[in-house]
Amino acid sequence: MAAPIKSSSDARQVSAGAYKGGERTSRELAFWRPRLESGDKSTLPQKADIEARARDLARNNGYAAGVLDTVRDRVVGHRYRLALQPDYKRLGIDRTVLREWARHVEGLFQAYFDDPEAHIDAARRRTGVELLRAAMVSDIVAGETILTREWRESSNAPYSTCFQLIEPEKVATPIGKSDGAKLRAGVELGEYGEAIAYHIRDTHPADIADPTASGNAKFARIPRYNEAGVLNVFHLFEGTTPGHQTRGVSRFAPILQKAKQLDRYEDAELEMSIAASVYGMAIESQFGPGSALEAVGGDYFDSLNRYVDAKSEFADASPIFFDGMRVPHLFPGEKLLFQKSEHPTSAFPEFEAAMLRQYGRAVGMSYEQISGDYSRTNYSSARASMAEAWSYVLGKRTTVVSRAATLMFRAWLDEAIARGVVMLPPGITDYRAARSMLSQCLWIGAGRPVVDESKTAAANAQRLATGETTLAAICAEQGTDWEEVLEQRAEEIAVARELGVPIAGSATTAPAPDTAAPGDDAPDDTDDTDDTDAPDDTDGTDAADDTADNEDATQ
Repeated sequence: MAAPIKSSSDARQVSAGAYKGGERTSRELAFWRPRLESGDKSTLPQKADIEARARDLARNNGYAAGVLDTVRDRVVGHRYRLALQPDYKRLGIDRTVLREWARHVEGLFQAYFDDPEAHIDAARRRTGVELLRAAMVSDIVAGETILTREWRESSNAPYSTCFQLIEPEKVATPIGKSDGAKLRAGVELGEYGEAIAYHIRDTHPADIADPTASGNAKFARIPRYNEAGVLNVFHLFEGTTPGHQTRGVSRFAPILQKAKQLDRYEDAELEMSIAASVYGMAIESQFGPGSALEAVGGDYFDSLNRYVDAKSEFADASPIFFDGMRVPHLFPGEKLLFQKSEHPTSAFPEFEAAMLRQYGRAVGMSYEQISGDYSRTNYSSARASMAEAWSYVLGKRTTVVSRAATLMFRAWLDEAIARGVVMLPPGITDYRAARSMLSQCLWIGAGRPVVDESKTAAANAQRLATGETTLAAICAEQGTDWEEVLEQRAEEIAVARELGVPIAGSATTAPAPDTAAPGDDAPDDTDDTDDTDAPDDTDGTDAADDTADNEDATQ
């Protein structure tokens, strides 16, 4: 049983705590007293400033711009393909039948998704993959992605369903209202903190078309779900706190201060290097201004002019050339000094590398990826950094890109079934009840980077042989669809056989005729008319001997 506290000194020892991180009087921590605040309290008051600085950084900092390009290429890639996986077990439908239905639906949706006329975009500017790439940039810079489901009828568009990518700063609390328990940063909240409606401006708060837009803006209240229970607004972000958080915050937020300081430091180093190169040499004279004037006599300006003239006459009267080049012959008492630049300092590359490593951790990238410098990387460290970066890619696909793509697919499927373009699978009568099971999606984006393709191929072959993986998993990791790979492979083999062209991994020529090996049975020949020279065997003796010989050969 614990001993009771007997004195005030015992009480002080108990209240002091055992963690140094909780000390309040230490020199290092005495003035570090952050407040414990809710997710909204810690992010919403500074969200606009953070986002504006993040965008400025992305515009004017090469590393930040490179981060956005790399993230778009790694997480989304140049194409994002649907691999529809309906839940045949829960639907109670034969897998083969449901797979045929899924393949048909995949083709229809992918044509709509990749249409170069961009009917999937309400603004008719971006294809489906371009919307996802822009959504990924919004997730990094603003910490959130917001899309609205729109209905735009057009004579040249096969479907009316389309989507609008919303700039996060356009979602704001309307003028005349203030944030409170049920309205925060333009988002109306329900009883459990869920979003029930969004207030979206009709113009950007700093649009070039209307500099006074802030005072004249009109807000539209868009319910998150419409009357039919269909999702109208896709608001995707990962919260930074375990509790309630209404809006996201930029992934650049932790590094903004240091990134700006590093920019200033690099600019200062560059300016010092330029200054040193401009004044690459100087002439040092033993004469001070007074001594030079005394040497030639006269008033200030007259003496200065005569001093310069004397130097010019001296230089013209004593030209010295060496191998076609003029060698300066200085005035008595002068000597030529070459300036050596001390900028950037020898420690600058290591310092910059350390800062970039910190930047990379904030956005899920390695130093090599954020800097493009692989000069100090070996095979093992490259594999380790790529494996860690791949985990980040998979996480972002799950929480942002694939989730947005699945919501877009479901919205399209609603219209396709309503129009009769897509028929329900056999046995399904209630689409709403089966909607979530019919729209289970896998998405194939950019392939996983590899360091050594031959080693990766060998490892994949071994895992396939031992049953540790599947062709579908390997192809998806490489950014391809396994069924498309097999279909294309079969077509290539068929054409190669037709043309008689050898192709690796398959037999492209007709099979050779069987030849009898020693001890094998002779080919069956029931046509006696062709064996006129064969000896007559009417008693079966020779046949019996042949059978015995064959039995001995097989043993």
